[in-house]
Amino acid sequence: RCGMSLRAAAGGGAQVQQAIGINPGCIASTFSAANGTVFLTDRYFAGYGDCVYKSDPVRNTPDSYLYRTARYGRYGDFEYNIPLVNGSYNLTLKFAEINYRSKGSRVFNVLVNGAKVLSNFDILNEVPSRTALDKIFPVEVTAGTMRIQFQGVVRRGIVNAIEIVPVAVQPVTISVNPSQVSLSAG
Repeated sequence: RCGMSLRAAAGGGAQVQQAIGINPGCIASTFSAANGTVFLTDRYFAGYGDCVYKSDPVRNTPDSYLYRTARYGRYGDFEYNIPLVNGSYNLTLKFAEINYRSKGSRVFNVLVNGAKVLSNFDILNEVPSRTALDKIFPVEVTAGTMRIQFQGVVRRGIVNAIEIVPVAVQPVTISVNPSQVSLSAG
């Protein structure tokens, strides 16, 4: 599957999800971010979103190019349905308002797996136009898919990039005192 890499965990055969980066801007090539994350071309979307690219630089990031492209709801709302191994993740939605310069020009909601994580969200209430803004959310995937919906309130939603990183599970350790124990069957 595009954008998803699975490998067997040592000795157990359990599935481990690798990090995923998606560049919703409909660019025909991958993008390597300054932190090493590789953002693949746009995939897993549905609905009425369209692509946009602006040549203006975006501030507050070493990855200006990544934020100059986006998927936005041109004719209606849109969503992403990203196949993942069940488990805990940190979802980073990357935003920059690259079309408008005035607060209130674009307001939208974002839902993740049916739960509203951003309500009446206006990027320009938090940063100036053409400035990067990342929002990070912990997400538990239980049905093999992360659904991210963008619902317009004033105009339609926008997203410049999506990054999903599995949360490392801490190993369970057991200590026995005394160090040697005899166990009987049953």
